[in-house]
Amino acid sequence: MAPPLLAIEELRVGFATEAGTVRAVDGVSLTVESGRVLGVVGESGCGKSTLAMTILGLTRGEGAEVSGRIVLGGRDIAALDESALRRLRGAEAAMIFQDPLASLHPLQRIGSQIVEAIRAHRTVARAAAAARAAELLREVGVPDPERRLREYPHQLSGGMRQRAMIAIALANEPRLLIADEPTTAVDVTVQARILALLDRLRRERGMAVVLITHDLGVVAEVADEVAVMYAGRIVERGPVERIFADPQHPYTWSLLASVPRIDRPPARRLAQVGGRPPSLIAPPAGCHFRPRCPHEFDRCSAVPGLEPRAGDPGHLDRCWLDPERKRELREAAASAGIEDGR
Repeated sequence: MAPPLLAIEELRVGFATEAGTVRAVDGVSLTVESGRVLGVVGESGCGKSTLAMTILGLTRGEGAEVSGRIVLGGRDIAALDESALRRLRGAEAAMIFQDPLASLHPLQRIGSQIVEAIRAHRTVARAAAAARAAELLREVGVPDPERRLREYPHQLSGGMRQRAMIAIALANEPRLLIADEPTTAVDVTVQARILALLDRLRRERGMAVVLITHDLGVVAEVADEVAVMYAGRIVERGPVERIFADPQHPYTWSLLASVPRIDRPPARRLAQVGGRPPSLIAPPAGCHFRPRCPHEFDRCSAVPGLEPRAGDPGHLDRCWLDPERKRELREAAASAGIEDGR
């Protein structure tokens, strides 16, 4: 069996502040195979974007503490120096950032930015790079690409800017694409088009994709596997269909219960996760979700491992409750929702 394209092993990322060290990523281990999509979900501030940027070495700097291994194509990129990382970024691994208006240079034309991305990794004439830039814009669905190449980011709509960002990310045909909230700033119609575009490009190019999002609907539509993050840790991981059909961690239950569904009465109030996310400077001992979990008991004061407790080696969770007890609690919650008419 071929090794995964990306393998993250016990990754930890901390940032020194006057109040203490912020443990943004706390012992994360993940794998992604070529041609597959891994969705990473969780509340804002849980460490998703830090994880994404650390994969490309974008969290290095004064005050940052990074440990663990990030193996891409058999090479530990966490051990590379900045020069080697610059050669890797955009060529072997690329990233679509959350806000294209903030990520694109406001004083450079779209064409110049795509050409720069191409020529940073390939020895090609500017005219050939410009032709390739137009081809990329056409590939990602931008109409009249020759005209768009001459425009500035503020002249494009939110959806067009996002497509330009995707074109830059795909310019050198990377093996790994990291998409950090790629549909946050666009309407539902544009979101569907962007997701369909990413899925088509992934299938055509055989890329591995890490999709960072808080939108479970997006994950259900395009991901093959899901990793649920909470307070810097992975609390549940597995195939998307099993996560949605048989979630094992109480935090995952809460996330799924908060999603609007058309098969429920419109008057039903959406569920919410009680309490607030913990401080990543001084997180609670044991299970980080313990202060917000309605099913917390004595054993939760110890740190649970990420293990296949449901009897499925591909579906792991970080919770001390045994599988039978989890099933009872989920069934009781579902019955309560039916009985009170919600």
